[in-house]
Amino acid sequence: MKRLLLSLVSLLCLTQSSYADEGMWLLPLIDQNMAAMKEKGLVLQPRNINGIQKNGKALGNAIVQFGSGCSGAVISPNGLVLTNQHCAYNYVHNMSTVDNDIVMNGSWAMSMDEEISVPGLSVTFVRVMSDVTDEILKGTDTGLNKEDREYIIESNKNNLLAYYQNHYPGNRYKHSLTNYFDGELYLLTITETYPDVRLVGLPPESIGKFGGEAVNWHWPRYTADFALFRVYSAPDGSPAAYSEDNVPYETKSFLNISSEGYKEGDFAMVLGFPAATQRYMPDSEVEFFVNTRVKPLVDVMGELIPILEKGMSGSMELSFKYGPKYTEMSNAYKKYKGMLEGLDKYGVNESAEKRDKEFEEWVAKNPLRSKGYENTLQNVYDYDTMHLNTAVACEYVYQTFINGMDLLKVTQNANRLRGTGEITSRTRERAMELVQMIYKDYDADIDRELAYAAIKMVVEKVPQEFLPQEFVKELNIDYKGDIEAYVDYLYDRTSFNSPETFMEQWELSHPDRWENDPALKLLSSVQQGYRDLQPTAVNARDNGMTMRLYQTALGNYTRALRDAKILKYPNASRNMRLTYGAVEGYSVPDQSSFNYNTTIEDMMKYQKDNGIELPDKFVELYDNKAYADFTSDSIMNVNFLTSTDITGGNSGSPVLNSKGDIIGLVFDNNWEGLTGDLQYADSVNRTINVDIKYILYIIDKYAGASNIMDELTIIDRTKNDIPDSFEPEFKY
Repeated sequence: MKRLLLSLVSLLCLTQSSYADEGMWLLPLIDQNMAAMKEKGLVLQPRNINGIQKNGKALGNAIVQFGSGCSGAVISPNGLVLTNQHCAYNYVHNMSTVDNDIVMNGSWAMSMDEEISVPGLSVTFVRVMSDVTDEILKGTDTGLNKEDREYIIESNKNNLLAYYQNHYPGNRYKHSLTNYFDGELYLLTITETYPDVRLVGLPPESIGKFGGEAVNWHWPRYTADFALFRVYSAPDGSPAAYSEDNVPYETKSFLNISSEGYKEGDFAMVLGFPAATQRYMPDSEVEFFVNTRVKPLVDVMGELIPILEKGMSGSMELSFKYGPKYTEMSNAYKKYKGMLEGLDKYGVNESAEKRDKEFEEWVAKNPLRSKGYENTLQNVYDYDTMHLNTAVACEYVYQTFINGMDLLKVTQNANRLRGTGEITSRTRERAMELVQMIYKDYDADIDRELAYAAIKMVVEKVPQEFLPQEFVKELNIDYKGDIEAYVDYLYDRTSFNSPETFMEQWELSHPDRWENDPALKLLSSVQQGYRDLQPTAVNARDNGMTMRLYQTALGNYTRALRDAKILKYPNASRNMRLTYGAVEGYSVPDQSSFNYNTTIEDMMKYQKDNGIELPDKFVELYDNKAYADFTSDSIMNVNFLTSTDITGGNSGSPVLNSKGDIIGLVFDNNWEGLTGDLQYADSVNRTINVDIKYILYIIDKYAGASNIMDELTIIDRTKNDIPDSFEPEFKY
């Protein structure tokens, strides 16, 4: 098959980015990066990193997906997993009560018998990650027509999956075959999920979230954002639901912990599961994303967050209830606000325009190529313009009705429970338990205030034709557009506003009362309205002929880049990636320069200046210089920066040195790097990490958990030792 080449101008222009630390690289393809990584200081070989096999010893074997959206690292042969405290927040919160708030107080198991089962939490291992492009495209380089080529590819897929399913049965493993660059690259991933995960160690929130939401996404930081969990298995090592018969999961693959420390300029790499980036969008798509996702969210959250803060202030009970919602909202709000601020400052739109120009130059070079692609970018712009208003409305409806107020969530969940049947004396106790769980983090007074603000905003921002129509009729006809009167009626008359009123009505079981319940009616109207908006705003747009043609054109263009040996990586998509860079500070033009590290002395000064409370024991340990055993050159680092390229999903990823040993733990981006989902800015994009020695100090000195310390392999490599090479179990 004849390959397409770029013009020399485009080649020179695009090659410049390969010298930066940008890139979330798929492990099976890291051979193409080895020269650059070696130049930065890496001493490992590709097989030591990407040789993922079930019983292998490569670094990739020790990296796990933690829960539904984070990363983690196995750090002992007994299934001990290191991740972030904030990754565990919701799981641990659900186990807590106002009187026993594990998140606030922390938790330390002094033996395996004291480890606490965490309902709903799982850890997923990657068992196979392989570039199977040659196998999938076998037999297609023969000038076939489109239909015959697709038939051969589908047949090859089925044969390959059947082969691997024979070795990794589907009742135990999940198989995923993903194509990138419009079929230029096929990646096979096989994973295994363990559902019995138990809490081992968690610092109190005052240490693990030092500074609170005020410092989120900012540098400098002084945060011990880490947590320890253990994976349990059936006695034969297979995944199993929680059982007293389960045992700590035994593994050959775990990471060593470095005691060497680091200095500015040292090589660093991160392995984890970045969630999603959108780095190859044309300029019109960047604008569409900002206008239909970023701006509505910032707009709505900016109104709702102060209501939560006011309601939570001075009440431990309400702070406990709304902690997860407040954290989630604040995190998203600050991230997208930082992104908005950085769009012009760091040239995101300018870069998108530059990509558009390079793409058009590529199209113009070949008449055969331009036959189908010459108007692609203009068509995308027209398509985006046509769907803009609908997509904006869709996001406002979601952020206000669905994400903003909680009444509709508890109504939906309680109504599902009601659908299980009438309450009997035998089922009443269990029903009460489930209802209390549904309403655990709900307060009618705060939610009523949220509803006032949310509904007022959506009515003001969204044209009525895009709003849920039954809601519009009721608001306009019955309440003459009086939002406060409507909201008061909604909360005063619904049976879903508290567990008591819901249980009372459930036990009475009057069908007509359910049918006319105002919260159920609003829920139905919002769900229908959202369903009506989504196909136009999202599905039709993504699946339309214009967007499919653009994706095909982009795939061919990316293929040309790859053929020209210009390194390109696909957008993040929650599969394992490697990113590398250096321990490095940064400077903001005309503002400030930031050092690469913070120390415990810096932390204690910040604590005193800002009146932040810390546990007495922590302060006492500091006063006695108990951290001396964990210092490098008498300096106790707390957090540090690397130029590694990360995004959401990388939280909990280990930061590794040139020999593959842990030097830190990823937990955040810096404020100036929040445009990173759209574009990596080499000068300011930084990853914020917890120093591994600070983590050890907390475990050893603050928690006194010698049992945990005894499990770890803490190593000081005085020479360039590297792990043993491995041989694959089998080859397709």
